[in-house]
Amino acid sequence: MGAMHSSRLDYALRALLELSKRYGGGPTRVQEIANCQNVPARFLEAVLADLRRAGFVESKRGVKGGYWLAMPPEAITVAEVVRLVDGGLSLVPSDDGSETGKDRSVGTSAFKALWRQAAAALEALYSATTFADLLEEDLALSREAADY
Repeated sequence: MGAMHSSRLDYALRALLELSKRYGGGPTRVQEIANCQNVPARFLEAVLADLRRAGFVESKRGVKGGYWLAMPPEAITVAEVVRLVDGGLSLVPSDDGSETGKDRSVGTSAFKALWRQAAAALEALYSATTFADLLEEDLALSREAADY
């Protein structure tokens, strides 16, 4: 992920991608998701708890426990996860209202319209991208790598 997203969002997206790969196959343990997606398990546990509270995943405790998607991958968009985890797109620098003086930030300059347009384009892309789309891309990349 780029610098505009938190590590927490990166972990949430990776966890959902891994669970998308396993959709319909029963619970997956946190450690397995962590290993497959190269994510620290201790952070993943908290992220998965948030995803569970939001209704994206379900979980079961115990030896045969773990996490699974609560809905099909095509029903979950990247935008929904970004809004849940990061509270929205953070492309536009915060506007403190000061147009004058040394504090003049990028957010209050001629770039403001550009950042707004970029955020709108990203929002549209994220809203149109489901985990089924990401899964398809992931499988295509895996096939490409296998062909080498």
